[in-house]
Amino acid sequence: MENYDNRPEEASNSRVYIDFYKLKEPPFSITPDPEFLFLSQTHQSVMERVLYSIDSKMGFILLSGEVGTGKTTICRSIIDTLNSIAEIVYIINPSLSGRALIASILDDLSIAYAADSSKKDLIDQLNNFLLYRDCNKPVVIIIDDAQTMSLDVLEDLRLLSNLETDKEKMLQMVIVGQPELEDHLSQPEMRQLRQRIFVTCRLEHLKPREVENYVDRRLFIAGSSGQVQFSPKAKRLIAKRSKGFPRVINKICDYALTAGYVDDEFVIRREHVKRALVELGDWGIKIRFFRKLEHQTLAWTRRVLLAATVSIAVSFSVFLFWQSAQFKSFQNYVAALFLVGQNSSADDSSRPLYAQEGTGGEGYNETHQSSQSLSHEKKHADALNQKQKYVDGVNWTPSYHPFVIQLGSVKTFEQVTRAVSSYALKGLDIHWDWVDSKEKGRWYRIFAGHFESKAEALKAKREHRLRNSLVRFNPWTVLVGQYTDSKILTAIQSLLLENQFDSLIVESAEEVDWLLTGAYATRKGAEKIVKELQKLNCSAQVVPR
Repeated sequence: MENYDNRPEEASNSRVYIDFYKLKEPPFSITPDPEFLFLSQTHQSVMERVLYSIDSKMGFILLSGEVGTGKTTICRSIIDTLNSIAEIVYIINPSLSGRALIASILDDLSIAYAADSSKKDLIDQLNNFLLYRDCNKPVVIIIDDAQTMSLDVLEDLRLLSNLETDKEKMLQMVIVGQPELEDHLSQPEMRQLRQRIFVTCRLEHLKPREVENYVDRRLFIAGSSGQVQFSPKAKRLIAKRSKGFPRVINKICDYALTAGYVDDEFVIRREHVKRALVELGDWGIKIRFFRKLEHQTLAWTRRVLLAATVSIAVSFSVFLFWQSAQFKSFQNYVAALFLVGQNSSADDSSRPLYAQEGTGGEGYNETHQSSQSLSHEKKHADALNQKQKYVDGVNWTPSYHPFVIQLGSVKTFEQVTRAVSSYALKGLDIHWDWVDSKEKGRWYRIFAGHFESKAEALKAKREHRLRNSLVRFNPWTVLVGQYTDSKILTAIQSLLLENQFDSLIVESAEEVDWLLTGAYATRKGAEKIVKELQKLNCSAQVVPR
């Protein structure tokens, strides 16, 4: 079994996925919460035997089990069950001397004793308390992690077993520990204590079918009514890798829920469990992961070499084309087609939006490749040199990145902030804008990246596995202004965010910061946003991206 127990446990209410999955508390915290106790066949049997032995006043009870099998949770559940009908002493740090251990028991029972009392005096004090107290409640002492106790202290526990009447034991002692405790008690010098142990219980790991029920039960107790669930294959992998130990199951499931949250998935699949195992240090999974990565790297290297060969050939062709007389007319065509666009009649607000992230929608915008006469293109290229490259007297020469990946559309700004946080965890450059539809009201569109070509955008889409996203040609943006004062720039950014506008800062060669917002398929759609920003007294105008 892999050792996952040395990793620090996060604060119980700090899980990033709690609100996303609409849970009231973390379902797989490793703290021993009796509310989450799952009574498997072995846990049910142990609980019944321990409670019966205490009720029958049999004296010493031994409970053992491997690390992470749920011993402490069983102890807490026993305490909750007996709390109103017994006086309970719970020792969680038994690495004490014999005298200090007995003094700790007296403290929990509120028995006064002198500071210089010997070990014999303390035992006599406990004996007198048990003999002459008026209450008929049994006194139960539960010692957890007893495998850390020395042989001398275990022998002192045997002395406490002598506290009895003619008919019954006055102390019920539950000794809980790992299998090493059984090894200690098997030594010859421990035979007297071993003979006094009336009941011996052993907690075993969960069976595969019990692991599946365990996962479902903890999700239910944490507040899930089916909105989040583990797939059957995921649960089978958890059962296999955890070997049925509850604490390991909790750690794997906790990390798997985080992986599902990052992917915006409400069904935790086998892939999420594998990522959790890698994060937790499962070397078997890591080796397979890196072997697969090595294979993918070799394949990628071959593709790069092939692409480099093709690129050299294409570059040489482009060089020859650059020298040709036709290039000048081609340059005018590109300038008019991508940087002016005044004749574009389509409107962003008329395009169908997604009802939610990951659904279908439009693909590449072909309207920007409509045919125009070369003379008309040249006229607008000349206009570009006069107007578009200069904004408020400063040369505007952005690197041209007209393509974006549209991840989806959402209805509320709260959904925007949640989606931006989620996708940012994947290392994506996320931004958004909004459009108003007369029928559907305001919708927010979430984008990733700024790409020079469609091929570059498609490559990023594949690398980040954005299966249901769309590559959009959005060559227009809105310039909110130019700023040399960082304080003013920050204030304008805050104003934009308050009114649910995104912002992007571009540094110019003249040491001026350009503040942009939005990515639009048509100039007309961008101009609508300019009007909205002008209502906020912001200087705004449409520019190419």
